[in-house]
Amino acid sequence: MSQVSEGQDVDAFLSFYRTYYADEIARLAQNYPKEQRSLYVEYDDLYTFDPDLAERYLNRPGEMQEVAEEALRTYDLPVDISLGQAHVRLRNLPRENTIDIRGVRVSDDHIGSMVAVQGIVRKATDVRPKITEAAFECQRCGTMTYIPQNDSGFQEPHECQGCERQGPFRVNNNESKFIDSQQLRVQESPEGLRGGETPQSIDVNLEDDVCGQVTPGDHVTVVGRLEMEQVTSGQEKTTVFDPYMEGVSVVIEDEEFEDMDITDEDKQEILELSTHENIYEEMVASVAPSIYGYDQEKLSMILQLFSGVTKHLPDGSRIRGDLHMLLIGDPGTGKCVDGDTRVTLDDGRDVPIRELVESNLDNPKPVDDGVWDGADFAVPSLGANGEIESRQATKVWKREAPEEMLRIRTNSGRELQVTPSHPLFVRAGESQHAVRADELSEGTTIAAVSGPLTDGGAAAVRSSESASRSTSLRRTWERVESIEHVEPAAEWVYDLEVDGTHSYVSNGIVSHNSQMLSYVQNIAPRSVYTSGKGSSAAGLTAAAVRDDFGDGQQWTLEAGALVLADKGIAAVDELDKMDSNDRSAMHEALEQQSYHPRSEVFLADGRRVRIGEFVDERMAARSDDVVAGVDCEILPIEDARVHSVDFETNETTKLPIDRVSRHKAPEEFVRVTFSNGRDVLVTPEHPMFVDDGGAVGTVEAKDIDEGAFVPAPRKLPNSAKPVSLTDEPHVGKERDVTLPEKLSGDLAEILGFLTAEGHSYAGSAHEIGFSNQDERLLARMDELMSRVFGFECTDTTNAAGTVTQRWVSTKLYRWLEENFPEFMHTAREKRIPSRVLGGSEEQIRRFLVGAFAGDGGVESEAMSFCTASEGLARDYADALAKLGIASRIHHDTAEDSWKTYVMGDSTDRFVDAVVDPADDRHERAEEFVDRSERTPRHHDVLPTSAAREIRELRTLTGLGKTGRFRENLDEGYGVRVETVSEEIETLHERIGTVRETIDHADDLGSIRSTVGWSGRQLAARLDGVPTSRIHYAEKGGYDSETREDLAERAATAVHEAMVEAERRTETLADRCDLRYYRVTDVESVANAGEYETEWVYDVTVEPTNTFVSSGVALHNSISISKAGINATLKSRCSLLGAANPKYGRFDQYESIGEQIDLEPALISRFDLIFTVTDSPDPEHDAKLADHILTTNYAGELNTQRTEMATSNFTQEEVDEVTEEVAPVIDAELLRKYIAYAKRNCYPTMTDEAKAAIREFYVDLRSKGADEDAPVPVTARKLEALVRLSEASARVRLSDTVQEEDATRVIEIVRSCLQDIGVDPETGQFDADVVETGTSKSQRDRIKNIKELIQTLAEEYENEPGAPVDAIVERADEVGMDAGKAEQELEKLRTRGEIYEPQSGYVRTT
Repeated sequence: MSQVSEGQDVDAFLSFYRTYYADEIARLAQNYPKEQRSLYVEYDDLYTFDPDLAERYLNRPGEMQEVAEEALRTYDLPVDISLGQAHVRLRNLPRENTIDIRGVRVSDDHIGSMVAVQGIVRKATDVRPKITEAAFECQRCGTMTYIPQNDSGFQEPHECQGCERQGPFRVNNNESKFIDSQQLRVQESPEGLRGGETPQSIDVNLEDDVCGQVTPGDHVTVVGRLEMEQVTSGQEKTTVFDPYMEGVSVVIEDEEFEDMDITDEDKQEILELSTHENIYEEMVASVAPSIYGYDQEKLSMILQLFSGVTKHLPDGSRIRGDLHMLLIGDPGTGKCVDGDTRVTLDDGRDVPIRELVESNLDNPKPVDDGVWDGADFAVPSLGANGEIESRQATKVWKREAPEEMLRIRTNSGRELQVTPSHPLFVRAGESQHAVRADELSEGTTIAAVSGPLTDGGAAAVRSSESASRSTSLRRTWERVESIEHVEPAAEWVYDLEVDGTHSYVSNGIVSHNSQMLSYVQNIAPRSVYTSGKGSSAAGLTAAAVRDDFGDGQQWTLEAGALVLADKGIAAVDELDKMDSNDRSAMHEALEQQSYHPRSEVFLADGRRVRIGEFVDERMAARSDDVVAGVDCEILPIEDARVHSVDFETNETTKLPIDRVSRHKAPEEFVRVTFSNGRDVLVTPEHPMFVDDGGAVGTVEAKDIDEGAFVPAPRKLPNSAKPVSLTDEPHVGKERDVTLPEKLSGDLAEILGFLTAEGHSYAGSAHEIGFSNQDERLLARMDELMSRVFGFECTDTTNAAGTVTQRWVSTKLYRWLEENFPEFMHTAREKRIPSRVLGGSEEQIRRFLVGAFAGDGGVESEAMSFCTASEGLARDYADALAKLGIASRIHHDTAEDSWKTYVMGDSTDRFVDAVVDPADDRHERAEEFVDRSERTPRHHDVLPTSAAREIRELRTLTGLGKTGRFRENLDEGYGVRVETVSEEIETLHERIGTVRETIDHADDLGSIRSTVGWSGRQLAARLDGVPTSRIHYAEKGGYDSETREDLAERAATAVHEAMVEAERRTETLADRCDLRYYRVTDVESVANAGEYETEWVYDVTVEPTNTFVSSGVALHNSISISKAGINATLKSRCSLLGAANPKYGRFDQYESIGEQIDLEPALISRFDLIFTVTDSPDPEHDAKLADHILTTNYAGELNTQRTEMATSNFTQEEVDEVTEEVAPVIDAELLRKYIAYAKRNCYPTMTDEAKAAIREFYVDLRSKGADEDAPVPVTARKLEALVRLSEASARVRLSDTVQEEDATRVIEIVRSCLQDIGVDPETGQFDADVVETGTSKSQRDRIKNIKELIQTLAEEYENEPGAPVDAIVERADEVGMDAGKAEQELEKLRTRGEIYEPQSGYVRTT
């Protein structure tokens, strides 16, 4: 570019900026360089200003980028402001410049031009510094030499510019210039692909402020310059180049599942289709029409595609609408060919598959019947469009040969020996579909290839370039002449896994391993298909990988199938073959972001449990349900709730714990102590909630700073449900007492007295006692006990005048021990009873009244509870929180006692609620409250960020800054909530005043005066208007029309500013709903001595991922943490899984848990489970035969019509036959239909539908009402029924769920339960068969045989244990034959429930 033309372009950009981006540049100048370093330019703006300039930018982006940034640097700004390193970033390119990643072509002049690509981030490196100018310091003379750096390699100086010697040199980092850099790999989004297409990707280099904005799984549009990089092989350069992008801008697209382009014509066709009476049958007929039968499974897949409605409740919680479905079928293992089968390679060679597989088994991984390993070589493969194309083989398989194989011979003389389940392609019109070899018949037409097939050549194929190119082969059709059953000639059979198409050429015939899942994957607008064996190192969630991406030296995070399918469908084949690590990831991806086992969790029912004991007890009791993960174990639970804070609404509610987990413990922990006197002991990387610039963010515990503000709830929710108490039977002649059935206020106050000053004693007599010198308290206690229990005390008085009241009753003692054991300990071990903390607010208040009477104190500057028990001090704090009273705990080391102080801002509330007016301390307490109200307290504050927000709001509303918050900002102090409330009231008044008066201001000066803005402030809110123009217009400059226009724009700007101010003020007010404590200490604690532990623990609460303990909101993490990489990834998808029975075909006489190698906890997450079996059925088999013959006949007619000039059949005859095997609804229309339904239909339940579902559920549950009966079904199935009914309504595009929808899905669920939810031994529905993998009859059998072992061990007391022979011999005593007894013994031994002290003997653990 000549200097003249460059100067012209600089001038053009300057003019463009002044016309379109004056305000944006002004904001950039204000925020540069800390908060903003780029000017974002819309392509449409540039094109509107100068089409030629815009075109030059796209065609010569490198040069024009420099010109645009040079113009930005020379833009007229105040002399003290420089935009020296600011960037210009173009975005929102026109559609014609947005290209598919697979569409990058040199021939289309893409290279070197500015383009946009859309896709999903598959991998991302860390953000790392990149040197742009290196400062080399001579080690001899100290002279500094500056050398610019680029991507061609690190450049060093030849000699020193000072002493002219050749070094040595040292890079001076302080003098060098660095910039942030990051590399992304962007892959085509799955919704843009069709079946058989493998997503392609492109690498993107990013620099400076666009780095670190995305994580794997984000859908993005990247604008950048396409470049090429030469591929090397070892040290040699090749002739092949790879394209990559120098990224300019990255925009995260919030793309929903249903985002598809639907035209008006599409909409009309969709609405017409929805009125069909047989719409459900048409949908079913459109799912994998080449696979005969399985109508119920296909209907369920359709319902999964439509999905239920995701519900967002008022409390912020979310109920999923996604449907999860599992297909259990006959095994796909052994989909293999004989070892002598010759596989065609991409280079034309034709080699035995045995040699091909064996040469790639470098690091064989075991599977159930063989081994597999990764591979990378190209083979010809049959695509969905019928073309033979080059594809990569990614895995090789070697499996044990079955007892029988099939030898298939075609009319051309080709032979192929395969396992019975190995699929081949059968013709379906112009297309093809896969059919198992044992379902083929003579005369069937199958896919083959034409073209030269060469013999020989070295078989040790290792890898090849992944270029996708056409081959000299083409698809042809051959007729099966014979199918012969033969014994395998060798011990092993072999297979390949081919990326995308899953097909390869074997002895000239096309082999394939297809599943019904692939059809759903093709239909779903956003979907990902993967195998349980894994087509990606990332598996299902994510993986930290170190490969050739980036520089190959750092770990990068790669998104897995569930993340890539976010808001879509993840089809996972061979789920049972999945790595157990990934199976645990289907529950969550957790690492060591956990709590020390001694950490206490405050449950919603009032119990306080040590998290380690809480988790260990549940895992021990339900060991079969524990899911093993990466150095962790996970267990779903349903029997506990916690207090949880939703930071979207700042509300605290009681939510169930979804699952618990334990993880291998690290070498050290971090103890974080808060200003409420409490602390937590967590792993170093555990996320802690902190204030982050006005929002609640997280920071790892090891990085948290003293002084950080930690959020906490103002009040914990209480229970409105009566607290039931356990009765105590009367024994013999013991004294009878009245025992209440429910917790009352009177009983709670009694318990408060006893917790503070009471005792319990069990000896020759059992007594409950209360000691005090205050006659009022003694009388009150006597009154309460008489009223509640109906009997009076006996009193004794010691020399000091202390009166001890005793209530002697063994029955009362036992009853209190049963219902309130926590207070019946020594002073140092006492706790508040759980039933009290789980009670109503009034009951807790009454308890504290009694406790304060005994343990309370009113000091000159404090009110507190004093106790010898640390646990009781924490309980007092939690009980006060239930009343909305803030407190802090202090350990008095001199007295070795604990005090729970009431914070100054809560004293008024405390005195009103807890201090009895009859208490002689009440007057002093009232005086303390008065002093507290007169003296500003700094206990209840918002973080420092609130001061900054108030200052900005005052400026925005024209109030101006007062200096009131300068000390808060300088010293990092919090802002008193009372002060914030005052400022909020002032701001509301100001906003109202401005709104009332602004419409009466008729010129620019009066508008500005009304709002109190400077000319610069007003100009900043008017696009393209400098400050000078404002002042000139106010002085009467310009014509009246211009002044009126400016005034109108100014008034609009003021209104918009008031809307913004109101919104921000409301947000500030919402922040007052939370309380904040400060971090007072952070210390490392070694995993040794009293803190030594093997495991750390966590609980997961959905959807908030928070729970309250130690008085603050704590985090339970759902982030991936691998190889030191931390990122929260989105995974909101439906899961369609397929698994195979362990021992061949599905056995209806065995429970599902015994047949599938999947954890019961995972199985129970599926809404529907189908058994896809192949049982002989004459009627079904006849229809299947007709279907296959019709499919072949359609292919034959079409072939003859196409290939022969004198065909005997007309096109109408061909179409008539082909119609029978074609989908009723075109796949593309079905995709749009589903997208339209999900976008527009949010059906609600009618009363009739609710009644039908309720009747089915209640009726089914009633079958388990008997004491000894199994539970037939759980509430999870009820939720599944709702989701399925909503999906059924969406199929009709209906806004209501009708009774017909409920009836339809009830039949599906009933069928599934009949298949997999029945105890095979009793024939009864038993939810535990699926939920736990063990039926009630099995549990009873296990219990009985363990009891038999214990009985025999006692009988054979001189032996090492119970003799196995004797157990088997006497098994009939517990209703078990000898064979079953031996099986159960082996299972118990495997689970560790029995052990062998000596061969032939067993004992229970």
